[in-house]
Amino acid sequence: MSSTSGSINSTLSHSQGLKGSDLPPSVSSKPPHVLIAGAGIGGLFLANILEKTDITYEIFEKTKEIKPLGKLPKHDSKPLTKGFICIVGLTKPMDLEKFPELNSPCSKADAMTDHHNSYSWFTLSLPGGVVSWGTVLQIDSATFSKDHFRTSEWGPEAIEPFLKEVDDFKTPYGTLGSLIDMTIRENISKVFLEDKFFETWTSSRTVLVGDGAVNAIQDAIVLVNCLYEMKVTSYESIVEALTSYHKQRYDIAKSLYETSKVTAKIHYGHKLMERALRHIIVHFMPSSIQTQGVSKTMANRPQVSFLPLTPHRGKAPIVPARQSPKYLEKQANAAREAKEEKETT
Repeated sequence: MSSTSGSINSTLSHSQGLKGSDLPPSVSSKPPHVLIAGAGIGGLFLANILEKTDITYEIFEKTKEIKPLGKLPKHDSKPLTKGFICIVGLTKPMDLEKFPELNSPCSKADAMTDHHNSYSWFTLSLPGGVVSWGTVLQIDSATFSKDHFRTSEWGPEAIEPFLKEVDDFKTPYGTLGSLIDMTIRENISKVFLEDKFFETWTSSRTVLVGDGAVNAIQDAIVLVNCLYEMKVTSYESIVEALTSYHKQRYDIAKSLYETSKVTAKIHYGHKLMERALRHIIVHFMPSSIQTQGVSKTMANRPQVSFLPLTPHRGKAPIVPARQSPKYLEKQANAAREAKEEKETT
């Protein structure tokens, strides 16, 4: 189901037999802006179409249809809270004569913060004289409790106000503003860091996949492995596969969420306790303990079970990936058939 604000009337007028000129100037002159209540299949299709036509949209989380079934915990029905806004970008190749350190074969990461505002920012040197940069703004949860929607406003116009605020922040490569000037606007993205872990992952044939680059990929791998193991494509088999996916990923995903939550506060937090914790970790915690923590976080690396496994590289211990018995059986049968065919010829 979708609902629209008054500013979308000029777009809807064509299907209603009206012309834009028939509408009040205050309405027809506004850019289209669509509100989508719920993120069902129809809502996602609509959002995809709007995205391709550069029309701004907002998807509101809708839980009323699930509550009567008694399947949605109270925790999951609460609005999302966003503690940080993150803007990241990738510059064009920089002047290596002006910044010779970018010629180094090793990447250099620098993190900066200012106690006089709520911003933190960072830079990372990359091959080819390119610099990855980012800035994070901490927002109190009360401010974001009203902003319980997902928005498509990631375009250049939406991020300009934030970029102006960080223009004079200093980095090893000049001001952040100079890095922004060296960045194509299409290479700048804005994301919300949402502070919530959902307990409900599946309902009938619908499944929830995590957000964030690493977590989303790992969830997708485990999910497709579970679907591959289905013997028949019945409703019961699908529900069983989704339940298995939830069982395999829930504890791991929750642990990663808690780690990410703490890490974000340590890196970007400006509250007194967050600043104190950051000071203790940076100045007093042995690097070996930090390495152990990172190794533990990265130990689980699921792989697609019906493809050849990627060999382990590095020294840190990992949870071994296993190939699907179904896949191994198919491979064995194929090898046997090939051998028999070779012997007969």
